Amino acid sequence: MKKLFIHIGLPKTATSSIQHFLFNNGDFLHKNGYHYLNTGLNSDLHCHHDLVWKLGLHAGPDYVCKDIQRHKNETLAELATEHAQHTDKHLIISSELLTFLDDFSALKPFLSIFGNRTISFIVNLRRQDSFLESLYLQVVKDGISDTFQTWYPKAKHIADYNLLISNILQIEQANLKVGIFGSGKKESNPVEDFLSSVGLDDKTFTVENHFQNVRLAAVCIKTIRISNSLNLNINYKLVDFFTRHKARFRFLNNHTTCLSVKQKRAIRDTYRASNKVLTDRIELPPPIRQEILSW
Repeated sequence: MKKLFIHIGLPKTATSSIQHFLFNNGDFLHKNGYHYLNTGLNSDLHCHHDLVWKLGLHAGPDYVCKDIQRHKNETLAELATEHAQHTDKHLIISSELLTFLDDFSALKPFLSIFGNRTISFIVNLRRQDSFLESLYLQVVKDGISDTFQTWYPKAKHIADYNLLISNILQIEQANLKVGIFGSGKKESNPVEDFLSSVGLDDKTFTVENHFQNVRLAAVCIKTIRISNSLNLNINYKLVDFFTRHKARFRFLNNHTTCLSVKQKRAIRDTYRASNKVLTDRIELPPPIRQEILSW
């Protein structure tokens, strides 16, 4: 039976690198019996954010067309057509926006299109202090002006992985594949790990470890955050400048953290009980279970 793989992130777990690979290696995927869906595929971001927006599953940022959700029925029809054209292949969808979905049962009308395919959700977890800090640095680049201390209370639920997994398990026919990002293994290749999670392990194909969306130094992020509160219109230019001229700030490259050791420890303590509940709730490979419990 062919499968539908839905990669939902988490954000900041090399999702951009994985999506970049999937977008640019269609021939390799087809050769091995896989297809990265075209419907709702954002050609700039290389992921299915447009699909999520058009189905009304996420409001989207200000630059998203106000009437994008009017295309829901059209998008569902396109999905059905594309599914029918590739019944001989496993299908892949990737959008970390689904991480923020409050009710995964809202996916049921969308999933019904894919008939009796096995549905597999792929979730890569990251130690909560590292995840939240990295996510905060990203949302500053996206335009917010909050300090971490004012942003964290509004975002802390995102890092409750037990809540997220419980939400996904509302989909009765769903399988769940859980991985760990940032375990400290030098040889780790997130794209190879993803391909392995979908059962694609072609040793004849070299998967280069291209890192996308590399984080900026903390002082650059602070400058962007302050500028966001003064003039949001220059956000893109400032982010672009710091990104393109990252080498100029190489003396700052080791200073990418905005949290103290004490703050990081406090964040980990917040989620320790929830992580334990998660490891009791679902069956995990022993190394993954032990790593989550060590957080």
